[in-house]
Amino acid sequence: NVRFRLVESSYGRTFNAHTTVDWDFSHAVTSYDFSQIPDGPVRIFYYAQAFGALNRAIRAPLRDRTRPLLAIIDEFKYMASLPSLARFAADATKTWRTFGAGIVCADQDAHTYLGTENGSPDEAMLSVWNNSTTKAVFLQDAADANRIVSKIQGLQPFHSDLITRMPLGECVMVVESGHQNVRHNEVYVGRVVANDGEHRVFDGT
Repeated sequence: NVRFRLVESSYGRTFNAHTTVDWDFSHAVTSYDFSQIPDGPVRIFYYAQAFGALNRAIRAPLRDRTRPLLAIIDEFKYMASLPSLARFAADATKTWRTFGAGIVCADQDAHTYLGTENGSPDEAMLSVWNNSTTKAVFLQDAADANRIVSKIQGLQPFHSDLITRMPLGECVMVVESGHQNVRHNEVYVGRVVANDGEHRVFDGT
């Protein structure tokens, strides 16, 4: 059955051959687009390969750890729909900082991390939320804004109203600060804008 699926079927061109994906994270910016991969097991396979390659690169003994590496995963809920990958992300938020690396998990929905209003959150996703030392909250509806404000120390009721009215690019950012024994959150309201270099690279794309 495995031979038929991964060798003799149309998937054989993908699985029964050397990879053509260059898992190289040595450049200043590296981007991978999974949107054209069919949803389901094949996309999950690629997600797993990407996570594995990234994790090996971050932990490589000869990697220059003075050069920070930041992995940004957009539409995070799609990758984290597989429990093993969600656990991988949870582990990354706890351990990658030791290796001079970090992970940013971006998703539009608060329930991706906190679970639905009356349901229990996924343990791995909640771990990602709890171990994230910086949280950026963009426009949300009233219900999600209220939930988020209730879960983050330092946010006040007026932040909930603000989060429901923020224009494109504005966010409430919460940064964990202090030292090991005394931690507190610093709260900022700001706007994300592209710098000159980003405009040169991405304008028109």
